[in-house]
Amino acid sequence: MVGQESLVSIIVPFRNAEPSLERAVRSLLIQDYQELEVLLIDDNSTDKGADIANCLVREDPRVSLFPCPPPAGPRYALDGTNINAGYAARNLGLALARGEWISFQDADDWSHAHRIRTQLEICGRLKIKHLTTGYVESTHPAAHLFDDPARAPIVEYELNEAIQATRLARMATEQLGPLTKTLPKQVFARIPWAVKTARPARALFFKRFDPYPGAASAPFFHRSVGLKFRPLHQRLWPSRRGRGADRDFSYRVALEARSSGSLRVPLYVWDTERKNRT
Repeated sequence: MVGQESLVSIIVPFRNAEPSLERAVRSLLIQDYQELEVLLIDDNSTDKGADIANCLVREDPRVSLFPCPPPAGPRYALDGTNINAGYAARNLGLALARGEWISFQDADDWSHAHRIRTQLEICGRLKIKHLTTGYVESTHPAAHLFDDPARAPIVEYELNEAIQATRLARMATEQLGPLTKTLPKQVFARIPWAVKTARPARALFFKRFDPYPGAASAPFFHRSVGLKFRPLHQRLWPSRRGRGADRDFSYRVALEARSSGSLRVPLYVWDTERKNRT
């Protein structure tokens, strides 16, 4: 299933990511696994992020830039929460991706210099089609070294510490309320988010809102998985605030494909400082 020369598509949705986009993308271009295509999806930015993206396209033939149409539904909830969370941009990237394997990179995070090779290796050794790995926050003492091939921390992991497919599928099922399990999906999707999360109805739809193990915003998976990201009203595993497109995708893959794994080897930096400012 995993070949040394398999093309890996990495999708980078971005919206107003001018301060961080270049670092995010360069952390992919310096990967020690070079058989990559990097798809930059401009999710209706209003800053100079597209200019930075165009510079990266001119610099490296593996990089391409595509505009995403405006979302069909609202992007923000009344409290300012971004309930769209880039799901449409991610789906556009999936439609354009040519790789045998696919992953994502948030535009305000960055990757370990050996992330892609290590994830390919783990998928091959575990014989799985969908993987999440660990992360560190940007305040971690070694985070600034992750995208430096010469100084990046050594990648070590134990396969016996992986969370396997059966447990992940069980975690997905345990979070669903009785109505979510029994209602036809088209009926579930027509019920407004505000109704599904209002007390006391919430327990009928969502027992818990557990995050998916590992860096769910950067899943690594085989193209045969064939699933897409869903808008908020369709998500069976949203976050409590009304986001959760990433966790919904990974829990759905874990439950439907039964070929998932998660291993807490840190291969990704989550930019806590920037996320806390936005």
